[in-house]
Amino acid sequence: MPPRRDPLKYLTYYPFSVLAVSKSFILAIYALSVCVWQWNPHPRQHGFVIFIVPVLNLVGCASALISVWFMIQKFYWKRVELSLDLSGVVLSLMGMSILLLSYNIDSSLRNYIALNHLLVTIGWSFSLFWSRFFTSNNVSNLFINEWGQATDEIEIEALEGHFYRDSTT
Repeated sequence: MPPRRDPLKYLTYYPFSVLAVSKSFILAIYALSVCVWQWNPHPRQHGFVIFIVPVLNLVGCASALISVWFMIQKFYWKRVELSLDLSGVVLSLMGMSILLLSYNIDSSLRNYIALNHLLVTIGWSFSLFWSRFFTSNNVSNLFINEWGQATDEIEIEALEGHFYRDSTT
């Protein structure tokens, strides 16, 4: 009987389980922020803010989903994760600054969305910190049936050389 291959099992391995929880938190806050933003009326004088803040949220959400997808596919490359986390921090800070500088000061919606952006920025910053100091490059061949069967040994060594486990990069 072949070994059981649970595709989501990799998300429960430390240190990736911490990143999975962090990305789930980020995605939940993004979803809440976009829903609240779309369901509430906005003043007419803030035309570009009404469109740019949700777009920044959705791009940040896409960045988090790409990161989770790489973890589910058991392909974790530290530089890719760091770049996705850094882009998430930048997008969240941009959205929060545009919102705070351009939207109606007396609006409770502004304060709620700004708080959501602050929480998302904290989540992205934590993911960036965790990815930098507690993870390493990792790739798994569990999903590839008969991996390396009809391949020369030197090709396998060259492929594995791209994804060695190194905690310095």
